[in-house]
Amino acid sequence: VVQRYIERPLLVKNNTYKFDIRQWVLIRNISPLEVFFFSEFYVRVSSKPFSMSTESLVDPLVHLTNFAIQCHASTVGESDLMMSESDFRDEFEARFSSSAFQLLKENIRLVCLQGVKSGVSQLMECNGAFEWLGFDVMIDSDLNAYLIEANTSPDISYSTSITRRLVEAAMTSIIPLVLCDQPALETAYETSDTCSECLAGSLHWCRFCDFDDQSSLYPSHLTQSPLMNRNVYWKKSWLPPFLGVAHAVVDALETINEGNTTADDESEDEI
Repeated sequence: VVQRYIERPLLVKNNTYKFDIRQWVLIRNISPLEVFFFSEFYVRVSSKPFSMSTESLVDPLVHLTNFAIQCHASTVGESDLMMSESDFRDEFEARFSSSAFQLLKENIRLVCLQGVKSGVSQLMECNGAFEWLGFDVMIDSDLNAYLIEANTSPDISYSTSITRRLVEAAMTSIIPLVLCDQPALETAYETSDTCSECLAGSLHWCRFCDFDDQSSLYPSHLTQSPLMNRNVYWKKSWLPPFLGVAHAVVDALETINEGNTTADDESEDEI
């Protein structure tokens, strides 16, 4: 794969550090295509100031924003290597505007959606399955969004306090979305024709709809959709081999079960 390097990326933290954006995407069905976006992304930041000098081009801590690389930097803590969407939004809106951020977030999702649609014809179908993807997006100095790559096994470990908050909410909400029956699903999601809840910071999976009409790709919260009879592609186990997934799943299941146990269930838990 050959990609042209973005020579003028948008920078963060006093216009100093390079970053990319990780957006989670869930594909639940390919016929018809059902794509969900997690309501918040997070930002991965380099540990060294950005530069295009000859010396810096060989330094991964300047140019590669992957947390797996940046976490080895000895001069910064993990809190310096990641930003929540809220922190990024505050900085972004201070430099530009609130409407510019909303447009940026919409463009990020559309870029991810285009990536999904470009590969749909090569996906393998399997009833009752789904895929959780991690899309990496970069923004240039003109605020254009570029898709860098899509990961079939995104890291959902508790790598930082930022990812822990997102992972817990995403895992808790994805289980009823893909596994439970329709009544449980209807109680877990509110009906909405806009993405206002996403922009307000509510943590949930939000669906894009009307894929047959290219002029109306608008976000919509899940209302009704069959679960067990759908055709979904399946390339790997739905629990891919990344660090931390076990406790993320357990925490999600425990959260779902809170308040729904009987006296017998409580006794069984104690045993």
